[in-house]
Amino acid sequence: MPSSVGSEDSDSAARLPREDVSSAECQVCALRSRPPSTPVMPDIQLQSIDDPRATVALVLIDAAGLEYQVTRLRAHNELTAAYNEGLAAHASTLHDRNRALLLRTREGFDLGAVTVNGLNERLESIQLENTYLEDEVERLRARVAQADSLETRYRVLEQSCLKHAYGLQDELAAAQARDSELDARVALLTSPPTDPATPSTASSGDRARLDRVQVELVAAQADLVSTRVTLSAVFAQLATVTAERDQASGVSAEERHNLQVQLARSQRETDSVRQLIAPFEVDVRRVIALLVAHAEELQRDLVRIRGLEASLSPSESARVAAQADVAHAQAEELRASSRADRFRIGFHETRKSAARQYEVVTARVRRLGARVLELE
Repeated sequence: MPSSVGSEDSDSAARLPREDVSSAECQVCALRSRPPSTPVMPDIQLQSIDDPRATVALVLIDAAGLEYQVTRLRAHNELTAAYNEGLAAHASTLHDRNRALLLRTREGFDLGAVTVNGLNERLESIQLENTYLEDEVERLRARVAQADSLETRYRVLEQSCLKHAYGLQDELAAAQARDSELDARVALLTSPPTDPATPSTASSGDRARLDRVQVELVAAQADLVSTRVTLSAVFAQLATVTAERDQASGVSAEERHNLQVQLARSQRETDSVRQLIAPFEVDVRRVIALLVAHAEELQRDLVRIRGLEASLSPSESARVAAQADVAHAQAEELRASSRADRFRIGFHETRKSAARQYEVVTARVRRLGARVLELE
């Protein structure tokens, strides 16, 4: 976790950043506490050993004051040590709870990530297969549309050929009727005359009309022959178009049947894929609901961790203050011990000098007493 999570971060919003789940450290180990100020202990003005004004009484008074101060420091040190042990036990409990919460959070996050990744891969494969089936259906629909367009074109061509053939048949019927009419006229003109008294001018006029009718007959026969040839070509073209239409209709019907079969198979495959996707979608919804619930639980755990950190910060501050007091008390004890040793040494030297002076005075008194006795 980041090292900036201290007593100043307790007022931040409770969120679930990724580093709170993926890190292996603990927030208790990364706390930053400010040591409290140590109260000033009363200092004793010790007399210097080289001070000519130092006396045994003053030295004894200073030694008694030092012993009292050392006793107070020892009592304070024992109280601080006991309080520090309690804080250490409380911090260890909070540390274990915090680490257990972090491990459970990390395991849940990893499990959810693995599950989501697996479901995403399965959904991607199903989506790819569905896309392939959709493309296949579109291709089949395009082929069906192409077959329909070909059938429409063949029907239009058939209608146009039939109309042309009907027109040619009408022309042939008209030419045959004209030919029959001309034949009747020729037969009428070529029949022998019934009236022998008919003038020769009428015979020459009939002959001219006959020649003209014969010319028309020849032209009509030529037109009839050309019309029959044209009609035969149209009938042949119509037969060809009809055969092609029948063949195209057969091929189109077969392709349409195949396309319908493939489309029905693709529809069944799509339905089966949807049926296969349905439980996956249910599983995905369930996993999403579980992830949301797990995220909410992680948020609550994070709030509890923040609360534990906030409650741990004063304990850590008190522990650091107690350690500082212990260190200061030890330093004062060492200082007092060194000063007591110095005064003890000075006191022994003073006692030795006083004993020597006493011996000198005693010897002098004895000499004076002996001399007084001698003088008496």
